[in-house]
Amino acid sequence: SGAGTVLAHCRALVEAAEATSPSQGAVSFDSQRAAAFRLVDGGRLREAVEAALIWDSACARQPGDPSLTEAVVSRLCGDAGQDAEPEEILQRPEVAKELDSRLRLLLMRQMLRVATSHAATSERSEWALDWALCFLQLAKGGEEGVAEVLQTIELDSTRMLEELQRCETPPALAAASATFRRRIVAKAKPALKQLSMLSSWVRRSM
Repeated sequence: SGAGTVLAHCRALVEAAEATSPSQGAVSFDSQRAAAFRLVDGGRLREAVEAALIWDSACARQPGDPSLTEAVVSRLCGDAGQDAEPEEILQRPEVAKELDSRLRLLLMRQMLRVATSHAATSERSEWALDWALCFLQLAKGGEEGVAEVLQTIELDSTRMLEELQRCETPPALAAASATFRRRIVAKAKPALKQLSMLSSWVRRSM
């Protein structure tokens, strides 16, 4: 199933998630994370990503809510953890074949949400931003369905990148050292330009 299917599932599950109590959500997250990890470990990354995006759209809506997408990305990092290089991992053949540009863009937006989460530490924010940037850099405007996904995510993603460029959120980033904030700005600013250029190219090509 493609990213359009993911978005359709997300919309449907948002309504269903409203009936989920916090305690039920916590238990469900643990079971969903275990299931997603089994998919990743079994070479079924696309299914794990789709499940994670659906879960986060439906259930990770409040500050501090755990992100299943973040957990899946962390699983990809393996023993290297936050020292893993996103580009090296995403260019592995067994990973690259599982992620088309539609999913990469959806993953970018979700990792930006992690980066700007109120509860994020400055280190977690930078880690999530690095992954978001790599997903964006590997997205190709000419692939099927990219235009539709960009219409859905562009405004939200632009807003979050602007917040990061201004180091407004999360609070831990706003309170970080000037050197750290400059590093974040140096990453967010070109990403804004790249997202704008990709969107403009896609619109001209339609």
